[in-house]
Amino acid sequence: MSSHSLRKQACFWATLVLSLGNVCVANTPANPAFSEQWRNILGADSTAASGIAVADVTGDGKPDMVFTGNRNGTSILFVLSQQADQSIGISQALVLPDTTGIVKVLSATIGGSAHVFTLAADGTLRDFSGWPLAEQDKFTVAANATSAAIGDLDGGGSASLVVLKALDGRIAKFKMPKRVFVVDELPRNAMGKVQKNLLREEHQALFA
Repeated sequence: MSSHSLRKQACFWATLVLSLGNVCVANTPANPAFSEQWRNILGADSTAASGIAVADVTGDGKPDMVFTGNRNGTSILFVLSQQADQSIGISQALVLPDTTGIVKVLSATIGGSAHVFTLAADGTLRDFSGWPLAEQDKFTVAANATSAAIGDLDGGGSASLVVLKALDGRIAKFKMPKRVFVVDELPRNAMGKVQKNLLREEHQALFA
């Protein structure tokens, strides 16, 4: 693949904008000069409100975008892929049984295969893999879930899931986390203690 096509593909996926059932993708030629390519997802509301997961779920070596939409109270999982003619189209639309709404869509590579996870507000986590995507597992992680992140948190080579749940009414407001960050490791001194001063300096602008 040429460096030009790599730049084109990277920009192509990085500039996705989704709103109210419309998908706007900005593609760049060599200049670069941007043009918008709209894709209507008819009947879907709150498109990508739960975020966008990027993974090669179709197995063609190209990144696909996975997100959810809502139609008359029903959650739908969409897979948006680059087609052979370089156009963008919906490769799969999968109706989800969740009725409480999807708060987060995540992706991870497990055992060499791409997996997509959906987290519902009631804490139901569904694991999808294969092509076309099919549900492989389901379990409950935390009620009143509001967000989540997945990654190799301990450096052990396996994926770990972090779930943020609503804490309003459970703890004092000043103790409630404003943001959650997932990092590869925490800064430590020679004794192995976390250097909190470095963390405060790194993130001080976020809470000014």
